[in-house]
Amino acid sequence: MSEVEIVEHQDISNAEQLVVVQCINIHKVSDIDLQKEYPTCFVDEIIDIGLPPSEEELLQLQSDIKKVISMLIEQGLDMQLPDFEIDTESRIISLWNLCTKVPMSIEMRNKLLSHNSIDDRFEELNNYVQLILKKSFN
Repeated sequence: MSEVEIVEHQDISNAEQLVVVQCINIHKVSDIDLQKEYPTCFVDEIIDIGLPPSEEELLQLQSDIKKVISMLIEQGLDMQLPDFEIDTESRIISLWNLCTKVPMSIEMRNKLLSHNSIDDRFEELNNYVQLILKKSFN
């Protein structure tokens, strides 16, 4: 969850508004109290989210994910190879897009989501993909 500050606000038409915001802090929701009229969130502030992986690391991970999906299709998984698009301007979003392409259990998805650090998410996903590759080639 992001704590934001409104930088600019404009009414465009009757029902449309343009709002420009700036992120001030990032918080991880630890609990939500829905017993009151207005829900209350209990949060932990996230200080450091780390650096995104390099473009080369993303391209290597993309290649490994293609190999994993190809092997799973050969073993009978009913899906198509997804289209990949690495955005060099937003490597964080590119990492999230790669996360969505890999078939995985809900536990693994939750494990990826629970990491505060981008570095940790990348390492976790990369280790998962490498584990599948290792098991498939043995």
